[in-house]
This record gives sequence, C-alpha cells and structure tokens, in this order.
Amino acid sequence: MKTRLVFKVNIARKLVRMGYRIVDLKPAKTKDGKTDFNKSIYVFADENNIAEEIEKLTTMNVQKIDIIAKGIKMPEKNKEEE
Repeated sequence: MKTRLVFKVNIARKLVRMGYRIVDLKPAKTKDGKTDFNKSIYVFADENNIAEEIEKLTTMNVQKIDIIAKGIKMPEKNKEEE
C-alpha cells in the first residue's frame, strides 16, 4: 500500500476531518537518529488525491492574504504629532 507521511499535527487533523485514513503512527527521530517520543509522524493511506489536499494545506494562499491586507487601515498622522 502506498502511503504519505505528515509531520505536522494540524495538517494531520485537517486531513482526518476531511475523511482521510491514518494507517500508522510513528515516533519522530532527532537529527542524530534517536527516537523522539514527544513528536509523531502520521502515516496516511495514499488515496483519494490526498497529495493534492496536502499541497493545498501546506502551500500559502497569497490571494487570501491580499484580501485580508486590504482591510487594514492605518490611522493617519496629524501634523501636530510630527
């Protein structure tokens, strides 16, 4: 069975809520190769275009940021304040 690894809990949670299956959990490893039981790797079944969903969840959506930024209004400085 083909699988996809997810290292971030927030991405894994969103995928589970979308109906994707976790088939295994593994402890993460540190840079020196030791097992780190405080962090987990989520192993998902590679089905139903999960790769595309992971891409959507992990790629910054610049269009949404632009829309939010347009709503920000900075107060104008009075000449007396300068």
